[in-house]
Amino acid sequence: MFENTIDNIKILAVLDLQWESDDGYASPRPFHALSFRVKGNAHITTNKQELHLQSKDIIFMPKGLGYHLNAKNEKLFCIHFDTDTVLPDEIVKLSPSNSFVIENVFSSVFESWLKKKPGYYNDVVSGFYKILSKIESQSSETSDAMSDVIDYIHEHFTEPSLSLDRLLDISLMSESKFRKEFKEKFGTTPVKYINSLRTRYALELIQSGYYKIYQISEMAGFNDPKYFSKFMKKNTDLSPAELKKLNIRKN
Repeated sequence: MFENTIDNIKILAVLDLQWESDDGYASPRPFHALSFRVKGNAHITTNKQELHLQSKDIIFMPKGLGYHLNAKNEKLFCIHFDTDTVLPDEIVKLSPSNSFVIENVFSSVFESWLKKKPGYYNDVVSGFYKILSKIESQSSETSDAMSDVIDYIHEHFTEPSLSLDRLLDISLMSESKFRKEFKEKFGTTPVKYINSLRTRYALELIQSGYYKIYQISEMAGFNDPKYFSKFMKKNTDLSPAELKKLNIRKN
């Protein structure tokens, strides 16, 4: 999307924009915008370009450019930013093959900006560069689908909704091919990989001594504390309660 590496980035706003319809002229703005269209269709016209935008498209809108927009039923994440780096002076559109991963990063950046927890700005800038990295990898013939899968697993392994179907959507592979390539690359199955992360995290939470068993169950990605107890017993030979007592004795 960009030929130059973007330096001295300054994030001005991260927005979650939604409207049923919009038809009008947008005046030139003093900042660049990078957006991901979650849903909806739009038609943009400038004095040099005419583009049709649809769900899952990524758009770079340069600063100082006015345009006419006709849009319906839209939802998009949009990052307003500025930089000293020279960027294209025309709109750049990208329709990535693996939009699910990029949408997830946009959403995370928006959540960080919205909640503004301590250190949020560093998280937002990091997320912005991660988006650029994902965009470039999508444009590259040598992109590694498994790197997107692993990134997603590590970001979402504590969510009970994490599923093989979701990973297949990200990898764009058949289930048989995905399982084969995952095993070749990581030496285990996707389920066992996720379970190892959940086990390790649950052990950390137990050893911290700050949480009750049912809280740890939820935090580690389990809806049912009874199943969590069986899971930990199977994977560590000790139940969460036994692990907690052992940790207390050690301390």
